[in-house]
Amino acid sequence: MIEIDRNRKEKKIDMNQNSARHHEMPSVSKPLHNTQIVEDKKVLKATYQAKSDHRLPSNIEQWTVDDVQQFFIKQQLENFLPICSQMKGTRLLALYKMCMTNSPTMLQSLNNELTTMEKHGERNVIGIAEYLQFLEDIKPFVPISNEKSDVTVPRSSLCTLL
Repeated sequence: MIEIDRNRKEKKIDMNQNSARHHEMPSVSKPLHNTQIVEDKKVLKATYQAKSDHRLPSNIEQWTVDDVQQFFIKQQLENFLPICSQMKGTRLLALYKMCMTNSPTMLQSLNNELTTMEKHGERNVIGIAEYLQFLEDIKPFVPISNEKSDVTVPRSSLCTLL
């Protein structure tokens, strides 16, 4: 008899707890889209932290993956990180050369790639000002031989003979 009473009391307590939980408001609410973007950017910045003592090699061809990440963080070009975060300096130099060869098309290509990489409805966009800043900020690290080869106009074999 005592055991039956104890079981009834336990069931009654369980039912009261379930009833109270049923009427509680959920503690987690869905964030607004803008809030999600801010949170994603905080996660991005937390993932890629600037190192105050980090010095970049003067030649971009010697840069490691970490050097490339630090360049974009220190120059406040975080929108490039989703695309370039796993590049070494040689690949970043190749990207720079492509940008110098056909700048409008490359800006569009970079933004198209960002669009395909978007998550949670967030869309990063590399604006013209940020794109031009990238080209300007990276130029001091480009070896002079590579920089000059971009601006020389290829000659035809006929011009070379003359």
